[in-house]
Amino acid sequence: MKDNIKGFILASRPKTLPAGASPIIMATALAYSDTQKFSLLIFILTLLCTVLLQIASNLINDYYDTQTGVDTEERLGPTRVTSSGQLKASTVKTMFISTLVLAFILGIYLMYVGGPIIIAMGLISMLASYLYTGGPFPLSHYALGELLALIFFGCVAVCGAYYLQTKQITNSALLLSLFPGFLSSAIMAINNARDINSDTKAKKLTLGILLNKLRPNLSSWLPLIFVICANIVIIVHSVIYEQWYLSVAVVGLALPFLKTWIYLILNRPSVEYNNSLAKTGKFLFLSSLIYGGLLWIN
Repeated sequence: MKDNIKGFILASRPKTLPAGASPIIMATALAYSDTQKFSLLIFILTLLCTVLLQIASNLINDYYDTQTGVDTEERLGPTRVTSSGQLKASTVKTMFISTLVLAFILGIYLMYVGGPIIIAMGLISMLASYLYTGGPFPLSHYALGELLALIFFGCVAVCGAYYLQTKQITNSALLLSLFPGFLSSAIMAINNARDINSDTKAKKLTLGILLNKLRPNLSSWLPLIFVICANIVIIVHSVIYEQWYLSVAVVGLALPFLKTWIYLILNRPSVEYNNSLAKTGKFLFLSSLIYGGLLWIN
């Protein structure tokens, strides 16, 4: 049991979980700023469901990347519990099915409150968490990782959480959703840049591999490009809604992290990319807390 718990924590990839929590925090803060209304129960359930779906997706990745031969000894990323033999494949499969079921059970109330829109978002998100690396045509093998991160950790997460609190989706929410979306794409881009050699050998196609065919090492620029796009979004959002000063804190926070993304450009893929990935997740979480907090107070 103790080994299973340790394996579950490792396979859930805790350092990536801010990508799931951050959009919910931002969306809820924006909803309160717009309406001065807030449901703690809906916030907690939305946060739990989102993080559980992300954990389930990570477990599914761990399981299926072993089955398809993507995970090998050459992989530079964190240890995979299935390929390393820390947990049996059947145990990991049971874990991701149980996590999906728990997310669905907790989401029943949210689907009741949100109606058809939230039902559709929830079921599509569950399906996507499986199809990303599971099934006969895993989406992650067709250079869709960054796009899916933008959609599900950006638009779907923010707009869904905002709708649950307000029963509407505004242009402001749509625009703001691009901020965590782009940063989640940056996390995905770092992940794919790190694994570019092992993915190429496994015949897995990623956006990084496509870019490197155009120009060597071009994939290493992708995280910084996504981060710049995210900061542009936060500036535009704060200016359009006449709160330009709110973006100063977020853009200022990005400066100490700049060396993290420059490191990727100057250095070839290595285990150090894992630190860059973790720091990008940290920036996403802190910036979401700061901007969300300022929206709440304002």
